[in-house]
Amino acid sequence: MSDKWYKKSYRRCLVDMHIPDWDERFLSEFDSNKYIELMKRAGVDSAYIYANSNVGLCNYPTKVGTMHKGLKGRDIIKELTDGFNREGINPILYINIWSKVAFDEHPEWRTINPEGKISSEYMFRKVGRYGVLCPNSGYIEYVLGIVRELCSGYDFKALWIDMILWRNLCVCEHCKARFKKETGLDFPEKIDWDDPSWQLYMKKREEWMIDFSQKILDAVNEINPEISVIFNSAYFYTTYLGLSMPYFALGEFVSGDYALKRLEHSLNSKFADAVTREKPFEFLGSVMDTDLAEHSIIKTDEQLKSLMFSCIMSNGAYGFIDAIDPVGNLNERVYKRMKNILDAERPYEKYLDFDLDPVYDVGIYFNCASGMSPFENGEALHDFPAFYPFQRAFVNAGYKLIEGHVPFRIITEKNLDELDRCKLIILPDMYALSEKEINAFTEYVNGGGNIFASGHTALYDDNYKKIDGGGLKHLIGAEISGETGSSITYIHPTEYGEDILPDFTAAHPITCNSPQMIIKADDDTTILGKMSLPYTDPGDVTKFSSANSNPPGDPTDDPSVIMNKYGKGRVIYCAALPELYTKSEHHKFFVNMLKKAIGGEFSLITNAPKCVEISVSEQTAKNRYVVNMLNFQTDSPTVPVYNISVKLQLEKPVKRILAVPSETEIQFKQNGTEVEFTAEKLDIFEMFLLEY
Repeated sequence: MSDKWYKKSYRRCLVDMHIPDWDERFLSEFDSNKYIELMKRAGVDSAYIYANSNVGLCNYPTKVGTMHKGLKGRDIIKELTDGFNREGINPILYINIWSKVAFDEHPEWRTINPEGKISSEYMFRKVGRYGVLCPNSGYIEYVLGIVRELCSGYDFKALWIDMILWRNLCVCEHCKARFKKETGLDFPEKIDWDDPSWQLYMKKREEWMIDFSQKILDAVNEINPEISVIFNSAYFYTTYLGLSMPYFALGEFVSGDYALKRLEHSLNSKFADAVTREKPFEFLGSVMDTDLAEHSIIKTDEQLKSLMFSCIMSNGAYGFIDAIDPVGNLNERVYKRMKNILDAERPYEKYLDFDLDPVYDVGIYFNCASGMSPFENGEALHDFPAFYPFQRAFVNAGYKLIEGHVPFRIITEKNLDELDRCKLIILPDMYALSEKEINAFTEYVNGGGNIFASGHTALYDDNYKKIDGGGLKHLIGAEISGETGSSITYIHPTEYGEDILPDFTAAHPITCNSPQMIIKADDDTTILGKMSLPYTDPGDVTKFSSANSNPPGDPTDDPSVIMNKYGKGRVIYCAALPELYTKSEHHKFFVNMLKKAIGGEFSLITNAPKCVEISVSEQTAKNRYVVNMLNFQTDSPTVPVYNISVKLQLEKPVKRILAVPSETEIQFKQNGTEVEFTAEKLDIFEMFLLEY
C-alpha cells in the first residue's frame, strides 16, 4: 500500500455540485479548464469530482441515471479526469447514494419512517429537497449500474461514496419482508431492548448496511481493483444510522466531511485515526463559515489553518470543501485564500509520516454495541436521536482529556491486543461489552493494567442481553443492582478518597447531575466515595428544601466510587457519570480518579491553557519524537500564547530538539528519560523534533 496515491496526498479539495436542472442556466457556464486551473492555483494534489449528486442528476452521459440538462450532453467527468491526470493531480470521483430523481420516479424504493413519512416531508427541516431510498429495495441495482458505468468509462484513483448510512428507522415493506425472511420474527412494533425482535432488528440494520456497501465494493473490484473505495464516515458516534465497527473497515481509509468546533474536530480526528484500515484518514472541511449552509462567507485564515493543522497533528490528510455556483462557476477568492492556507502546510510535509506511532498514557474504549437506550423501552418506534448516553460519555471524556493535556488514544476491538500499551483504559458509561472484550480487559488488568469505568458499563453483552450484576463485577469488586430514582445526586469522599475530592465533605458533597447506579461492593473493595441524596425528589415540584436548588440532605452508606485490586492491576468504578458533568470541579474529580487509578502523574505535564493542544508521536525509522502544538481558539484573531513549558516522560533519552521548519535548535533539560523544554511563542501551530 506504500505506493498508493493517498500516501503522498496532503492537499485535497472537494467541490459540492448538488445542482438541480429546472433552470436552463444551471451548470450552463461550467468550464473544465478553469476548474482545473483553480485547483492548480490553490496547490491541490487530489481533486474530488461530482459524478452525480444528492439531487440524483449525473454529470456525464449515462444509460442508467438521468443526465443534468444544463450540461447539454457534455461529458465533464471525462474532461476533468483527463485534465487532472495530465496535470499530475489525483482525480477522485464522488457519488451520492441519495437521489431525488429516483425518489420521484420510484415511490416503491423510498424509505418510510415510523411516522409514515418519506424523506421529502421532513429531512433536515427542508421539506422537498431530499430523496432517501431504502437499500433493501430495488434501488441497489440502480446504484450498482452507475458505479459500473464510472469504473468502466473513466480513469480515476478512487470512488468516494456519500450519504450511504441509514437516515431513519425505515419501516418500509422491503425492510419488513427481509426481516421476516431472515429471522422468522415479526417486525418490532415498539422499542424494547429486552425483546429479541428488537435486538435482532438493530443487528439486522447493521448487517444490511454492510451488505449494501459490500455490493458496491464488489462491483468496483470486479472492474478495477486498483480503484480505492471510500465510504463517508463522518457520523462516528451515531448508532441509529446502522453503524458498526466492520463498516469502518470496508473502505480503504476512513474519510469524513464535517463542520466541527475545536474539541469535536480533535476527537473525531483521533477516532478516524483509530479505526481507519489504511492511513492516513481524511478530513474534509467546509471552507465556508460555518458550513455549506453558507455559500459566500469564507472562514478566517486562523480558522482554516487551525482545522488543517488539527488534522495533521492527529496524523490525517486535510482537504477543503467548496460549493459551485448554480450556473457552474467557482469563486476565485476561495482558491486564492486556500493557496495561502495550503502554503502554510507545505514546509512541514517533509517531516510528516502517516505511519507515526502515537505516545499516550490513556485509552478511551469505543464500541458500537453500547449505543443503546433501555430507558426508551416501551416507547413507540421513532427516529433515534443522534447521541445515546454512552456516546455522550465517550465524547465528554475525550474533551476532558484534551483540555487536561492527558495523552490518550481511542481503542476499539481492532486493537484490543494493544491494551498493554496503556497505563489506563477508560470505559465511559459503556452499556455493552462482548465476551471477547471482557476477557481482554480481564487479562489486561490481571497483568498490571488499570481501568476506570462508570455508570452502566457492561450491564449488557454485545447482543443486548442483560448480564446479572454486570459483566465486570469481578474486576470492579461489586455487583450493580439498579439505579437511583433521583435525577440529582451527590458524592462525598471517605477517608480513602480525600485525594480525589479534596474540597468536598459529607456536609458539602460534589453535585452529580444524574442518577447513580446502586452497587453492592465486595468486602475487600475499597470505598473512595459514598452517595448523598437531596432532601426531596427533584422531580416533585410541590415539595422542596430550597427554592433555587436541591441541596444534599441524606448522606447514605451506598458506595459511589470504589477501587478494587485485581491481579497486578486496579480498577476504579464510579456509579455516577463524571465524564458528563461540565463544571471545573467535575473536571478535577474525573482527572483525580484517573491519576489514582494509575498511581501517579501522566507522561505529559504542561502549563498550556485549554485552547492549546499537544500531541506526541514517535518516528522510529528516523530516531525521533514529534511534538505538535496547536493554539485553536474560538474567536479571531488568534491571540498568541507565550512560554509554554512541556515536560515529557519518554522511553528514550533525547539528544537534540529542533523547531521546524526553521530547524532551529531549542534548549532543553534532561533527567534520564524525562525531558523539559519551552515553546516561547505559539501563534497557531508549531512542530518540534526530539531526536534520540
